[in-house]
Amino acid sequence: MTKWTVKNKKILPGSAEKISKILGVTPLAAVAMLNRGLKSIEEMQRYKNVSVDSLHSLAGIKGVKKAFGIISAALEKHIPVTVYGDYDVDGVSSTVILYKSLKLLGADISYYIPDRYADGYGLNMRAVKKIADSGCGLLITCDNGISAATEIDYASELGMQTVILDHHEPPYNTDKEGVKQYMLPDADAVIDLKAEGDNYPFTELCAGGLCYKFVRELYTYLGRDLTLDDELLVFAALATICDVVELRDENRVIAHCGLEKINKKIDNIGLRKLVEINNMQGKRINEHTFGFVIGPCINAVGRLDEAAYAAELFISEDVDETERLAEKLYSLNAMRRDMTADSVEKLSYNADKSDDMVLVLYDADVDEGIAGIVASRLKERYNKPVIVLTDSENGVKGSGRSISTYNMIGELTKVSELFTKYGGHKMAAGMSLPAENVDLLREKLNQSCTLTNDDIEPVFTADKIVTLDEISILSAGDMEIFKPCGAGNPEPLFAALGLRISNLRFVGAEKNVVQLTVEDAFHNRVSAVWFGADRIIGLINGFYGYDVIDDGHNLKGNIDNIRVDIMANLRVDSYGSLSVPKLNIRDMRISGHN
Repeated sequence: MTKWTVKNKKILPGSAEKISKILGVTPLAAVAMLNRGLKSIEEMQRYKNVSVDSLHSLAGIKGVKKAFGIISAALEKHIPVTVYGDYDVDGVSSTVILYKSLKLLGADISYYIPDRYADGYGLNMRAVKKIADSGCGLLITCDNGISAATEIDYASELGMQTVILDHHEPPYNTDKEGVKQYMLPDADAVIDLKAEGDNYPFTELCAGGLCYKFVRELYTYLGRDLTLDDELLVFAALATICDVVELRDENRVIAHCGLEKINKKIDNIGLRKLVEINNMQGKRINEHTFGFVIGPCINAVGRLDEAAYAAELFISEDVDETERLAEKLYSLNAMRRDMTADSVEKLSYNADKSDDMVLVLYDADVDEGIAGIVASRLKERYNKPVIVLTDSENGVKGSGRSISTYNMIGELTKVSELFTKYGGHKMAAGMSLPAENVDLLREKLNQSCTLTNDDIEPVFTADKIVTLDEISILSAGDMEIFKPCGAGNPEPLFAALGLRISNLRFVGAEKNVVQLTVEDAFHNRVSAVWFGADRIIGLINGFYGYDVIDDGHNLKGNIDNIRVDIMANLRVDSYGSLSVPKLNIRDMRISGHN
């Protein structure tokens, strides 16, 4: 079952019309802007006209100037620098941003991407020693380091200076008043916006976004021109979208502007090769392309091989080498898809039998490299927090993915004694633990869980209930203003009630896509599409009590008596030179049966 609601923002009568005139948008777009918490015309103008120049300054963050000084001295003295990243899209993108920008400044620079299996997440003693033995004098971590106090101390003992650029929440204790007291590593400079409290207006940047802003301001500090700005902005956007941080404020600016740049020109040879091998050349690249086509290729190599291959793909200037590496990432992603599908189906068997609100699923046969994506697929299927655990060299290792009503890192912190290592944020986490603690973890997380059935019920929240006369090519075109859409910035959603269905047909190789026309009481008609063939068959046949739609997806009877309510996004559909509005249906129900 799904629950339908309408946003309850108090919109004064006539305000949407007034805003639409000022901004030059349709009233539907004005309503959707108000529903996104944009309180003033100035905020709406910035939302509509996105510019990278609107990014906040890092100048007030105490570790930033110190880091600038350390890097400046390393450049002057030719001190070898190593960038230590991570094996996911955010970690690889952050590494590329720092490596390429510092190399352009003349740094003696190298990078280290940890191996998921040999190193695990973040800094480890073996890697720190190896980096020190290579002659490194300055170690810069990105997308990790904030929880690595012991490893940072070891790096200092070995004679390296350390700079941390991380976006994860630091470890903390809570005082008697419930206030967090962060425990930061003793690095030479620590830059983590989550540790800054009110000193920075937006704390939800991913590592790629943070590193991009950092190098922009470093270049300003050094009086240099960042000629790679467009290229690095694209990687920051890729990281922002693939790390599924909320697309608000600076994240939305970075994602929007990065997508704008890549659709004009792909400066990076390796990224261009990856786009080409996925048959995306000449097509518009959007948030879906980054999140579901390009990003998975980068993650796959980190899950099934060495993530360093992905970093090398984007750093190399050799055309033949980038082509070889792009092919490697592409083939590994195809393998990852098959492995993921098998593991999801296998773990679903146990999940189907469980009444737990927090699904803690253990299977020794799941490859630890795909545990996170398997957890993500199961979370989507059950709309519950999911942790997938499997065997590793030193016990059990796993990844968790959460829903908006469950703070995963907060709940894991309450049972931190069960882990040998853990970290993450509200929506995702990774952990290592002894095998004997698996059942305890499942038990304790569910004992303390306060989720209710309402919390795990999928919810569709409309921006507005509309009549179809509000749907036009203009209002559909205005929906482009809201892109890129994702967590924290959902695509506008509209409800329409009491609609008659006509021109119903099933298309696609498996006839799993429904094309139809909907008509309201005022005889306004709009084309629609729904990737929910089974749902509409169930609704129609259930309403009439017999097989109006047969097993071959053929319409065998008249459906004039049925009336439906829909939840749908509004998009532009183009046929050559003709463009028309189209409803992309997300959910449907029989009118009066809510």
